[in-house]
Amino acid sequence: MANNPLPRLSWPSWLSWFSLWPVNRDRRAREAHHHNSRLENNLLLGLPAEMLLMVYQHLPSFDSISLTLTCSTLYYSSISSDVHRRLKSSNTARFEMFCLLEEDGLVRGYCC
Repeated sequence: MANNPLPRLSWPSWLSWFSLWPVNRDRRAREAHHHNSRLENNLLLGLPAEMLLMVYQHLPSFDSISLTLTCSTLYYSSISSDVHRRLKSSNTARFEMFCLLEEDGLVRGYCC
């Protein structure tokens, strides 16, 4: 029972969830296709890992943080691990990140 993929729903809720399963599955497939097609057309993500690492190494910390925050592929990439390490170890880098987020309106009244 622990591996049950279906959520715990009442019988009417379960029926409506099950009846929408094909619609939701198709929507998720379209979203995945759209996401993957954007990645294929992205020139920066098409670079070899070594070249992307060189790009990161030549950027100031403020810009490397910005680049890391542009998409989940770069955020979770092992290439950006140096950026994450700088964020964790440097108060200045952390301050710059919060200023970026505040500028975009994602964080309000934190520090800048």
